[in-house]
Amino acid sequence: MKIQSLIYASSLFLISNSYAQITVNNVLFEDEVIPRPTSGNFYINYRLFGSQTNRPQGFVEFYLQPVGSSMLYPIGTDTAALSCQRNGCIPTNNQSRHTVSGNNMSSDTKEHLNSLCRPTDYKVIARYNNSESISYNSAIIGQMGKPDWLFRSGVVSPNNLPLNGSVTIQYTVINGDCEHLGVEPAVGVFLTDESFNVHTYFGDVQIAGPYGSTHQIALNFDGLNLVAGNYKIVLFADVNNIHSESNEDNNLGAFSITLTDPQSSQYNLERQSPRTYIDTTPDEGFHLLGIDPNTQERVQGLEIIKTEPSIK
Repeated sequence: MKIQSLIYASSLFLISNSYAQITVNNVLFEDEVIPRPTSGNFYINYRLFGSQTNRPQGFVEFYLQPVGSSMLYPIGTDTAALSCQRNGCIPTNNQSRHTVSGNNMSSDTKEHLNSLCRPTDYKVIARYNNSESISYNSAIIGQMGKPDWLFRSGVVSPNNLPLNGSVTIQYTVINGDCEHLGVEPAVGVFLTDESFNVHTYFGDVQIAGPYGSTHQIALNFDGLNLVAGNYKIVLFADVNNIHSESNEDNNLGAFSITLTDPQSSQYNLERQSPRTYIDTTPDEGFHLLGIDPNTQERVQGLEIIKTEPSIK
């Protein structure tokens, strides 16, 4: 009977060891509000439990998961802190700490977090050695994002016209970043020389929705006392600077046009392209960003023909 008991106890020991393994648990955010997750560090606390005869392979892996979503965003790995002897391995720490920064998260995770337009609730998931644990707490990550007003397309016609002529412009202005609350900005319309020195301010056109809008306008140059030559029509999104934007350096769009004296022998509309498409990267025109439209004298000559709000 005693021998049978020893055999039974030995069998239990072998069975328990065959199922023993080191697992991860007790996962939690150290801070529950993380406004700038990619520009500083935040920390995950966790603990390894158990023991096993062989050394586990792999790392402790960490993922962010938006509450209510199945998406996972990698935020780095840790080497498991283990003490391994001839008879097996056990964790060496009662608690471990994982540091998360913009440098150790995946590029997709960083892009996702940088694109957040409002604070969002996340859990953290830890995985190790075929075990998985979700955090006891959650963290509010991110902050209210900013809009970004820019021009997606545009065309002016004609691009060669007499000094007292007029042009038609169609353009689409969009919000390329976060939605915003409040009043939509306006697009200022300028006539400048080729070096972007302002000659005329025609006024502004209100953007018609939070995602942007498409507009058709006409400009009349009669009575502006212009001389023949090359000019630019410049569109300036958020001309009154009512929004703080995620990118303040992409608000301009420019068209090149030629004004010609009808009495000149060089006046020949047939030889010119009938339209010019918008240049959305007029780098040399960025000094216009410092213009205060309230100090610019407006002239008559801007007609709004059509406006259509954009749909997300």
